[in-house]
Amino acid sequence: MSQNSYLEQYPPITLRNYYREKILHNQAHWFLATETAVTFPPLHQKGWCRYYAIPDFVSSYFRLLAQGSEIVEQILEISHRDYSVSPQDNRPVLLSLMESDIHRVIAPIAITAWLTVDEFRWEKYIPQIPRDLNYGLVTQYPEAICAYGAFMGNFNRPQFLHLLSTASIDKCGLLAQKEANRQIQELKIKRFSGNHKIRSNF
Repeated sequence: MSQNSYLEQYPPITLRNYYREKILHNQAHWFLATETAVTFPPLHQKGWCRYYAIPDFVSSYFRLLAQGSEIVEQILEISHRDYSVSPQDNRPVLLSLMESDIHRVIAPIAITAWLTVDEFRWEKYIPQIPRDLNYGLVTQYPEAICAYGAFMGNFNRPQFLHLLSTASIDKCGLLAQKEANRQIQELKIKRFSGNHKIRSNF
């Protein structure tokens, strides 16, 4: 990567606006376009918190989430060495904050909130979206959040992956496949009981 900081290369407001426009035009799947042709449901069909339990999609989605977490840890070690660690699992508190949002809304919605440093709030557009997302997280962790937003948004993704070891990338793939298998098994049970094919992000 360039010697410039991630904050300089990928300004939060530029990234945020890009994410927001994609989502509001029901293109929230753009960051997965090279991985799968499957899309998120439209926003008015709860596309802000749900996705189709299709193996290819789930595996691609969770592989990127896992890789993104690994990249965040790498960048924290370089740019924010005094970062807080959770006493429960000895992982960066930042990852816990990120995961708490991604468990409730799809990643692009959450990332848009983290990159927001003005008055924008999702609930003004979609009232059902939780009001307590971690808006402005980029002000506390500028390098990590800008890098994560760029990676997930498919800006120079291959270069970000160079930050990870082959072992880390392989581990992310295995975790994603395990999650895809779990969700498909869950879907089979739901189908048997007559439930819909769309499941909430967990």
